[in-house]
Amino acid sequence: MRIYSSGSYGSGCNKRYTSFGISGISLLLLLAVSSPVTGDSSDAETEAYFSSIHPDGEIFDSSYPQEVEFPVITGLEATVFADSFLSLMGAKDVVFCRTTWIVAPLGGYLVDGLCKIDIEGTHYTSFRIGIGDGSEGNPEENTFTFITSGTTDENGNIHWHPEPGPDFQPDEDEIIPESFFNYEFLLNREDFENLESDFPR
Repeated sequence: MRIYSSGSYGSGCNKRYTSFGISGISLLLLLAVSSPVTGDSSDAETEAYFSSIHPDGEIFDSSYPQEVEFPVITGLEATVFADSFLSLMGAKDVVFCRTTWIVAPLGGYLVDGLCKIDIEGTHYTSFRIGIGDGSEGNPEENTFTFITSGTTDENGNIHWHPEPGPDFQPDEDEIIPESFFNYEFLLNREDFENLESDFPR
């Protein structure tokens, strides 16, 4: 996996991905809150968590200046929050591949990865979860999007959740479902669709 210190690229604002740094202590504290451990199990918990990040994973941080007055989480911490969300959804075999920091329409991370999850009878294998970076309030309470894609249908079309999918073309006077606006966060769509080939298990 590639985890970079915040000084690697300077401000990083004009980079496709920005860099970050996280201490083992802060990750241990976050894991302890989300999944309490006892005795000597914390090292095992941390090692198990890191194993859920793809060996070629690209986990990057925000580029906020150090003097910001709100608590900002790192890209790696965003994957911990995403992992908790996926657990509640019943996802299995989760592998985190990439985080991308965004500042509009809100500040947060797009966390991409692979998993096995069944929703309403359909199997999905790739996910994107939006996790707030702390600038909009508690990240744990700010999951702002959840997109999954997976197996193709008999016509070779990719299944998307939520419906109606990113290629929805409303008819005249047709009401656009609120769920469609999740796809506002399908940035770099080609990269997302290529997760399984770019990050083979």
